[in-house]
Amino acid sequence: MIGTLAVTQKYGALRRIAQQSGTRGVVGACMLRAYRLMRGMLPCGTRVRYAGIVIGLDRKVTDRMFPRFLASLADIPDYEEALVAGLRRTLRSSDRVVVVGGGWGVTATVAAQHVGRWGSVRCFEGSAEGVRRVRKTCRLNDVSCQVRIEHAVVGEAHQVYGTMPTGAALAGRDLPDCDLLELDCEGAELAILRDLQIRPRTILVETHGVHGAASQEVARVLSKLGYHVRDCGYAEPRLREICMPRDIRVLQATRI
Repeated sequence: MIGTLAVTQKYGALRRIAQQSGTRGVVGACMLRAYRLMRGMLPCGTRVRYAGIVIGLDRKVTDRMFPRFLASLADIPDYEEALVAGLRRTLRSSDRVVVVGGGWGVTATVAAQHVGRWGSVRCFEGSAEGVRRVRKTCRLNDVSCQVRIEHAVVGEAHQVYGTMPTGAALAGRDLPDCDLLELDCEGAELAILRDLQIRPRTILVETHGVHGAASQEVARVLSKLGYHVRDCGYAEPRLREICMPRDIRVLQATRI
């Protein structure tokens, strides 16, 4: 039944393409699908970089045949701009860093590069797919020895990217002691902070008002914990039109 439904949906999609773009559109869609299936077997061309960090995506030489596909593999120099800037501004050599929410592994890699061989990074990521992404990014940037990746959801499972969260469940009180704590966990920030037992020198929080972690409330909780709070602005200024209505900002908290 599921297989029949999938086939019906695919034919329905092709029918819509035919109505909108004619036979040429259908041929193009079929070629793109075939290319996606065989693309993984083609040799790597150039690696994609986010914030200057090589991630686990690559461009093939043949991608130029499909401009729309190639556009999705563009470098993003200002990816997670506010968080990355906060890390570079506050980290010291040999610091211990805890990252909650691995994403593409960019901030974990930036942190590892800044703390050096005597420092350490522990990254908690809720989805198995995310764990694989972070691990690959760390390997490509030669920081695997400094980054310990743990498959776990901290706080509440809000908007975990990729597959459903399958890792262990941890509370804010379970986080290990560190010098810098980074929270980018799609709405779980408040639950973690309210349960936090450690007092890092610096806490960087990407707020998500759209998921119940409003910037003002996060700042209030941080202040109550004994921190001076600085608003670093939108998480990604290039996406201002998205960040503004959704209240996605970065707060830097320094222990008083």
